Amino acid sequence: MIPYPAMLDVPHALVRHVARLLHAERRRR
Repeated sequence: MIPYPAMLDVPHALVRHVARLLHAERRRR
């Protein structure tokens, strides 16, 4: 199974990715 540290790391990376996408979208307008 997936270790706990990795499990916690995945959502963190996802949040960072989403934040970056939102930032890029805002900059485009």
